[in-house]
Amino acid sequence: MDDEIGKSLGLEPMKPPLQGEVIKHEPKQEIVVEQDDRSERDYDYARTNFYNVIEKGTQALEDMLDVAKASEHPRAYEVVSTLMKTLVDANKDLVSMGDKKVKAEEAEEKKDIYVPTIQERIRDQARLQAEALEEWLDGFISDKKNFDPKGFDFKKHFQKTGVTQAHARKLKGFYETALDDFKELDRYPTAGQLKKMSELEQDQWAQLKEGYAHLKKADIKMFTTAIEELMTALDFVIDTAKATRAPRKSKPKSATKLVEKLKFSKFRLISPCIEVADQALR
Repeated sequence: MDDEIGKSLGLEPMKPPLQGEVIKHEPKQEIVVEQDDRSERDYDYARTNFYNVIEKGTQALEDMLDVAKASEHPRAYEVVSTLMKTLVDANKDLVSMGDKKVKAEEAEEKKDIYVPTIQERIRDQARLQAEALEEWLDGFISDKKNFDPKGFDFKKHFQKTGVTQAHARKLKGFYETALDDFKELDRYPTAGQLKKMSELEQDQWAQLKEGYAHLKKADIKMFTTAIEELMTALDFVIDTAKATRAPRKSKPKSATKLVEKLKFSKFRLISPCIEVADQALR
């Protein structure tokens, strides 16, 4: 474009504007290194440096030995001794660094291992102990005619599987609901009693009856007897453990605690019994 205003004012013509390529500024993307990757990189880097230092130090030691032999100067041998100690320490540090890494990895692996609680271990052990009991009770379903509700040797089974008081409590919990249901069925209300109940209560009784509709009253009584025998045996384990449990040892009382039970006179320390006797003689 012509500079008409510049010409009319007698000014030098304007220089044409420079044209160039517009460069867009793009922000640098920061490389994020995960903590685990960073630690691994630092370890590899440090180990490589140790290797280099040890290798170069070994070469320097050999060269220094040649100098010491040629010069036979005490200072040269002192340098050789210092360099040897430095190399030995470097090797120790390299081994120590490797050991620390192994221990750190083992500790990290242990964090991921689930450790069950004492109650969870007891529950799992009780489930294993209940397998033979379940097999015995299954005989009621598979062969009702030959099922003996008192035919299981609980004492032998408990000794064999190591049933303790804690296990017995867990095992009772496995069968308490079934026993309660059968006891409820044994006292099932009459039609007249059901009419006097609320709709909710009638529905609950109906559901209970429907759940065990495949069993006759004699069957229910037989199974109830079997569960009661089991419960009695488990209660025996619990009660025996209570009876044989060693009493807790009382902690020895300090002199301060013993003195607290005594009463102070004006100038002397007397026990309550002596004080009563003293007052009676006055």
